Amino acid sequence: MQKQLEIMHAMQNIASTHNGKMSLRRKFRILNLPGTFHCEEQCRKCINREGSAANAHFRELNGKLPMKATKQLISLFARRFGTKFVAISGRGDPFHPRVAQETMQKIAHATSEGVRSYVFTQGNNLSPQICRFLSNHGVNVMIGLAGNNTFIDEKFFKGAAYGGRSAEIATSLRTLFLAYTYCSNPPAYGLTRLGMNYVLGINGEPDLDKLAALKDAANGNGIYFVCNTPLHSEEGRKHKRKMAALALAYSDFNLPHSTYADGRCQMGAGSSITIAPNEDVYRCPHMMEGSMGNIMLLKEEPLTALFSRCLGDRRHACVIRKTTARKV
Repeated sequence: MQKQLEIMHAMQNIASTHNGKMSLRRKFRILNLPGTFHCEEQCRKCINREGSAANAHFRELNGKLPMKATKQLISLFARRFGTKFVAISGRGDPFHPRVAQETMQKIAHATSEGVRSYVFTQGNNLSPQICRFLSNHGVNVMIGLAGNNTFIDEKFFKGAAYGGRSAEIATSLRTLFLAYTYCSNPPAYGLTRLGMNYVLGINGEPDLDKLAALKDAANGNGIYFVCNTPLHSEEGRKHKRKMAALALAYSDFNLPHSTYADGRCQMGAGSSITIAPNEDVYRCPHMMEGSMGNIMLLKEEPLTALFSRCLGDRRHACVIRKTTARKV
């Protein structure tokens, strides 16, 4: 049985209510608060290591916002802008030892404000304590299947044994799944808080039989499954169209994003905004260039204009890939 990821259901539920689409277009339902970049892996085509990303990460690290101010931002968005989820994604591993405590402080404070959390990880550094924390706080967790953990296939769900770093990651993910199995506040029927995101095209042409088997195994274990294409690709247009079509075909509900509602990714192109570690404002958590300003320096009027500009831009389903938003 395919289950909807809880955050997707929440966004779609808002969109389906009376004037719901306008509600998504007037309020920031998702606040992206990526941490500073820390990751020990060397994943192929990692957007955080290419081009000017290194300079951006250096800038963010040196201008880092204190945790007290970050908590104030969470409270502001929860109380004033109708934020329902804080998303921690787009910059390395949120549970790297250098940022894990910060990530959990963001989650804990969001919970105190009645705001849920959504985090992205490849399974690195998920200690039993972190797994229990995520489960206890009802966090939505998306597991990236690209780079260092492409070893995962249907056999993973049957207890396959691994060696080296793969064994560590497999153990961490199984610990996470176990913590969510025995969650004290489970999601509603038909929903899940665990997802897997399989990135097509990073390691050549996908083995579709293997992919289908992995998707079935994930669904059988109550995990939402979505396929995606690389955010940046040098492949030709024909190849990109082929990968995009396959991604839809092998995604649960044939939808392209885990926060898909109102024809677009709500986390990066819809009812959201990103505040980088150094307070710079972006549309999407995967952006590290073209800041729209610094949240702590903007006065009331330009801040309102900036927010209107973000929520008023309805052109793209994904602002990085520049895919056209579906009219709904």
